[in-house]
Amino acid sequence: MSRHMRTAMFYVMAAMAVVLALFWMGRASARGGPHEGNSPEVSQWFSAQHNSRGGWCCNDADGHRYYGEYTLNADGSVTIHREQGGDIKIEAWKVLSGPNPTGSAVWWYLNGPTGEPSTFCFAPGPLT
Repeated sequence: MSRHMRTAMFYVMAAMAVVLALFWMGRASARGGPHEGNSPEVSQWFSAQHNSRGGWCCNDADGHRYYGEYTLNADGSVTIHREQGGDIKIEAWKVLSGPNPTGSAVWWYLNGPTGEPSTFCFAPGPLT
């Protein structure tokens, strides 16, 4: 095997290791259903959620309870107000309209390579 071929294989294997590590780190930060001792009914609710375009919200693994401030906008979108990093606007088609049995807002997302969240869905909770 040539030196260039060995180098290329090394980089491919290193990239695969990084992807796997990121995948497992994302799974370890799950805060949804059974990870917080939810009832079977609430865990089932997490699993059944889809945005208005039919995209699955991604079960409870990427569903994070959100206790921070947010605004329900007139166009159906939501603006999440983060203390650090600025506001994030979630498109209306990603905002769920049905009942939310968790008692808090739920934000389905994964952090991308830059650390910015990629949102799948958002279920508003009771606003205080």
